[in-house]
Amino acid sequence: MSSSRIESPNQDRHPMPAVCRSFTSRKNRMKEEFKKFIASHDYPCVGAKAALKRDACRFGFYERLGEFNTVSDCVDDLQRFSARSEDVDSQFATFIAMFARPEDISEREFSLELWRHLSLMARLDRREFEWDPLYSSDPENPEFAMSIGGQAFYVVGMHPNASRMARQFRHCTVVFNVHYQFEALKRSGAYFTMRDKIRERDTDLQGDTNPMMEDHGVRSEARQYDGARHPDHWRPNFTRTPASKPQCPVHAGHRR
Repeated sequence: MSSSRIESPNQDRHPMPAVCRSFTSRKNRMKEEFKKFIASHDYPCVGAKAALKRDACRFGFYERLGEFNTVSDCVDDLQRFSARSEDVDSQFATFIAMFARPEDISEREFSLELWRHLSLMARLDRREFEWDPLYSSDPENPEFAMSIGGQAFYVVGMHPNASRMARQFRHCTVVFNVHYQFEALKRSGAYFTMRDKIRERDTDLQGDTNPMMEDHGVRSEARQYDGARHPDHWRPNFTRTPASKPQCPVHAGHRR
């Protein structure tokens, strides 16, 4: 996709070719659907609501979750976002990657595609950046966090068939929350109040407590990224090191 895959809050409205207008229309529709979803009365995450109100969200629009070319674009965009996240907002800067495909996907399939996407992102990112030194790159380590552009992120995956209602969004979406902001909220004394309110609202929405939700450092937060319920022995298919004989993504198999 072109450089217009990221939409800035003050994007120019100059005349454009019909194909660009169509793409822009789709982006705007997806963005407005997401904003409406988060702004709904019952949506539990008050942090996400605050990020929207503060205009602290940046959106990236891509063709397919887990596709190599899409991953490359997503890495480039998130690296640029990492470099200026404090300028976006000191408390709630968030990057929201939205995907046109797949349009329908099971929870298990989404988990596989999400971790394929994150793994490919990490492999590309390591060409230029080290992992955030404050966090582990081992998804089984309690100190794990996703890192792009030298900065750690807490990842929230959403898709139409998520078992948790707070993750049930029409388009496959991956939200990257800057990790240092959680530490800043802890220092200010606001974090635990916000955390408890989010968990209470999520329980009210779902009717039960999210069994995957734990504080960072108790168990790996990787278990929370895809929104699915996982057994104790679960481990995501994640590695920053390419296979010894990498398979060409074009011929890696037919994908929907």
